[in-house]
Amino acid sequence: MIGLGDTIQIPQMSERKTGEAKLGIVFERSCKDVYRSSWQDAVAGFMTIIDVTAEDIHRRNQHYLTLCKSFDTFFVSARNPLHLTRSTTW
Repeated sequence: MIGLGDTIQIPQMSERKTGEAKLGIVFERSCKDVYRSSWQDAVAGFMTIIDVTAEDIHRRNQHYLTLCKSFDTFFVSARNPLHLTRSTTW
């Protein structure tokens, strides 16, 4: 895992990489079966994420999904999540 502005290291065994922007959810604590009406009790905030995949490795064999997403520096996150407060409205 690296932060924004850090360098993504390209593995030699892959020639084609793709990145997907995602919204990450930061949980306040472990939770299960949270009611829709009380989701803010479980979520601490949100952060931007770039999920990098070695696409050519995945195309060779669909079972290599874990390998093609597990290279060092293939998960990029914002350094500071956006924290929720009770005054946050949605």
